[in-house]
Amino acid sequence: MFGNHDSQVTATQLKNAAQSSLDAYNYENAIFLCERSLAEQDSEQTRCLLAKCHFLNRNLTAAYGVLDNPEPQTVNGLWLKARVCWDMDKWHEAEEKLLCVLALLNEPEGSINDTAGAPVVPKSEVLWLLGEVTNRTNRVQKAIKAYSEALEFNPYMWKCCERLADLGAWQCIEGKFSDSAAQHYYAKRLKTDEPAPKARAPLTSKTTASINTTPSNIYTTPPNVHTSANNAAENLFRNDRSCQRSSRKGAPFTGDNATSKSISYIMKIFRTLADGYSQVSKCSCKEGIVILRSLPKIQVNTAWVQRLIAKCYYERGEYVVSGQTYEYARRLAPYVHDGMDLYSTVLWQLRATKELSGLSHQLTADNKHSAIAWCVVGNAFSLQKDHESAQVFFERAIQLDPHYMYAYTLLGMEYEAIDAFDKAKACYLKAARISPRYYNVWNALGQTFLREESYARATSCFVKAHELNANSSIIACNLGNIPRTRWRHTTRAKCSTSWGDVRRHWCCCWT
Repeated sequence: MFGNHDSQVTATQLKNAAQSSLDAYNYENAIFLCERSLAEQDSEQTRCLLAKCHFLNRNLTAAYGVLDNPEPQTVNGLWLKARVCWDMDKWHEAEEKLLCVLALLNEPEGSINDTAGAPVVPKSEVLWLLGEVTNRTNRVQKAIKAYSEALEFNPYMWKCCERLADLGAWQCIEGKFSDSAAQHYYAKRLKTDEPAPKARAPLTSKTTASINTTPSNIYTTPPNVHTSANNAAENLFRNDRSCQRSSRKGAPFTGDNATSKSISYIMKIFRTLADGYSQVSKCSCKEGIVILRSLPKIQVNTAWVQRLIAKCYYERGEYVVSGQTYEYARRLAPYVHDGMDLYSTVLWQLRATKELSGLSHQLTADNKHSAIAWCVVGNAFSLQKDHESAQVFFERAIQLDPHYMYAYTLLGMEYEAIDAFDKAKACYLKAARISPRYYNVWNALGQTFLREESYARATSCFVKAHELNANSSIIACNLGNIPRTRWRHTTRAKCSTSWGDVRRHWCCCWT
């Protein structure tokens, strides 16, 4: 009835039509066309395309099912399954697939045949996701190694720099944003006159055998930016701007001189950002502000940099300036929710009920599936002393993001406010497991133990918090609230910072 036809040609036409719909973000039509193509001829390339459609349509179960039987054998197929497994919290399976991908990418280029003709996933992206998996499963050293290697392969992998700083591996960031590394990466991956690398061959039994698959509007004006900092920024980056107008003679890079100078300018920005972010992660916020403001003005006046500066002011207890900076960042990017949970805490500290309520309404109207939005709502109810409602909204935020460390911390504080100490401690411990270097969790846990008169445990928590943030006078005062006999025998020798600096705060508490 339908006549004879070439199944391979028909499948290819349907697959190309599906790709066209996918490029136009018409996921449902692309899924339909992929299924028609698979009916004509089953191929891994079409199955991966179908799984990609489901993945982008946020149907993770369907994407996983398509890739599960049969198992993909190519680099891109294994990478896609690893990405799906990561989003489904199947961390060990994701790690297994990532190790397979790395094994294929590490094979000599000449020994790999072109099978699909599609560009393969960059090795730096695979290492980044491997770092995420190992970090999520509390294997910090493996995560640091993966992030560091990813940054070596690709100096544009900024998130790896953030993760390394958050994990306290600041030494692994040094030297990663060099001009030579960026120029090498540009020559290898970004030059448009070079063909993209081809997809690797499928996994063989020899390859898989060698892989160990056991996963081990309160403010209406922006804050003042010091003129000296602006001048420093112009001096620091003046050469990079003027070099684009200079002669191309004597260019050290194989490409044109403008490209080489542009790469150098970008790397200088990245080095400054990395230095500033590292200082913030060390709780050296005063130094962080100076470094971040030394950037060119066009970079300083971006939402991401302003939010980081606002966080510095928050950590220093300068809530008014922090609130001004957060509001300025929000005007620059009102559609971004990142950092708004901390902004809501600033408004909570300032007792700005009207502004905090307005912020919560705006965020929930923007996206009702945003964990940060519901965290802000919880802070709004907390400010009104409605602890029961605040708990509900913090739990909603955790439901949307089970790894939301800050929501666990705030939920614990709500439980502590109603003297539910066991529940508060459980929340704090969950937050500490997610982010062991977040000093405020240890400080809050210590306060709970202190209220229970468990002085030894309180001391241990306060010392841990003090080691992570030696600049906090609040933590020092909390240590001072512990009876001196307990402190003298159990903690004084453990303090890793200057005794004189801390003692000044304790004297205020003892008098």
